[in-house]
Amino acid sequence: MKTTIIVFIVLLISGLMPRTVFSASDGDLGTDSQGTMDVGIEIFRLVKIAGLEDLIVKFPKNTNDININPPTGRVNFCVYSNVDVKGTYSITATGSGNNGSFSLKNGENYIDYKIYFTRSYERNDSNVSNHIELKPGEEAKGVGGGSSQAVLECSSENAYNATLWAMLGITDLHDLQAGDYTGTVTLMVAPD
Repeated sequence: MKTTIIVFIVLLISGLMPRTVFSASDGDLGTDSQGTMDVGIEIFRLVKIAGLEDLIVKFPKNTNDININPPTGRVNFCVYSNVDVKGTYSITATGSGNNGSFSLKNGENYIDYKIYFTRSYERNDSNVSNHIELKPGEEAKGVGGGSSQAVLECSSENAYNATLWAMLGITDLHDLQAGDYTGTVTLMVAPD
């Protein structure tokens, strides 16, 4: 008994006691016996990204407007988070360029681009620069959740609760060599 009390006091003082203290009790010897115990469970903080598709960047119809309307592509997708009722999460984007930069490659030729994110379903490409710019490899905390619905399965357009844009950083289309420019972006969401 003394050992148990001493261990309990040491754990209590050192802060090593679990958050939940259980108070199980044994029954007494007799024709029947009753014992009690508390039951608890810890639900882990979970996130899931789903519904991503390849992103295609579109050039403006009038290439003279490239400074006004830079080439932009958009993809809608779903993010689930059980952290709170808002579905809060952080997001990190890493590109396939040097040091994780956002860059498209065609042989030795490169085109840099920027990534923008919003925690809602967007149907058009207007006002892209009003959304959160994701920096390569940097975690953007607290960007997910809010009024967006947290969706575990991304089974229809109505389920989308996040949008990502790629905006090319070019000022003169005539400086680019013809061909297909490709790259990859890896998105990681985490509980926030």
